[in-house]
Order: sequence, then C-alpha cells, then structure tokens
Amino acid sequence: MVKTALIIQQDLILLQVLERMILNHDYRCKAIRSLDQLDIEDQDENFDIIISDILFDGIAPLDYVYQIKEIIRHKSLLIITSMGQKKVRQNILEMGHVSGFFAVPFNFDKVEQMLS
Repeated sequence: MVKTALIIQQDLILLQVLERMILNHDYRCKAIRSLDQLDIEDQDENFDIIISDILFDGIAPLDYVYQIKEIIRHKSLLIITSMGQKKVRQNILEMGHVSGFFAVPFNFDKVEQMLS
C-alpha cells in the first residue's frame, strides 16, 4: 500500500524541497501553502505523515497544532518551521502528538530517517 503525505508550508522553496524528498521515499504527496487549499476529500484521508510549518497569519502556533490534530486525520505530525524558539518547541513537543520539531535550517538526514 502506498504511503500518503501532506505538506503544508508557506515558503514555496521549502515546500518544493520537502515535496521532492517525500516523493523520493515513494509517498503519494499533496503539497499546499495553507489550510485554505485543503479539499473536503483531504479531511477524509488518513495521512501517514503531515509535515507542516506552524507560522500562519491569524493563528497561534499551539492553536494551529491543535487544529491540525482535529481536522485532518493522520498518523504522524512533523513540524518544520523557521520559528526556532526553544519555549515554543518545548510546548509543542509536550502536547504529545507531534513526532518531531525541526527549526530551519534542519538536518535532512534526520527527517529522512523519520520517513523510513
């Protein structure tokens, strides 16, 4: 069975890099720049992994993570963001349903290990 991934990243270059990395690991991938681009069908999908930023206009990072958990079914959530504040990272990881948190620039090898 083909694994599925959703990438949500405002930074277009990072979005394309992450998409290419995911596709190289034989995932079926949807790459979008914001939650506004989700289809109704996407909410019914049970993604194997979601890779997302947490910096979006109009929503606090912790609230965003809760919203992702509530509106999109998934097995694993990985945060890749340019927000590198240790307190935010700690709070998000303590929420318990985030598999990893990486600040840009990040170690590609560690992310790829999580995909295997």
